[in-house]
Amino acid sequence: MLRRRLFVPLTSGAYDWFKDRGKRWELRTYGRTYTERTVIPGRSVELRRGYGGESLWGVILQRCVANSLDEIFQTVDFQSVVPVAATLDEAKQIVEDLLGVRQRYIAFEISIQTGAGTRAHSPVENAREVEPSQ
Repeated sequence: MLRRRLFVPLTSGAYDWFKDRGKRWELRTYGRTYTERTVIPGRSVELRRGYGGESLWGVILQRCVANSLDEIFQTVDFQSVVPVAATLDEAKQIVEDLLGVRQRYIAFEISIQTGAGTRAHSPVENAREVEPSQ
């Protein structure tokens, strides 16, 4: 079965982080649109500035589901999620300001397709699921 792309609307800031600042991982509150059933390594993803702006296209390489930001950031480098953060605490504060404090999160690494204004991060053949570090 061919799956449609996963649509991910972003704030202008987060969109620019993907486009220009080396952001590779998207972090979302777990549930409804963002679960293991929808965030699938190898699936096409559209990152859009808001709901009607420009888009970047890519492929999900890997995902990580965790019960806290601490668990996420034990597995995923905080600067690949929030490239403007100088410290882990600053990254957690930015995420909490955007998403609030949640009981479950899902993070997924995206390989951006190369083209005008985009770049690739790593090969799609490496698509996989990662477990949070214990």
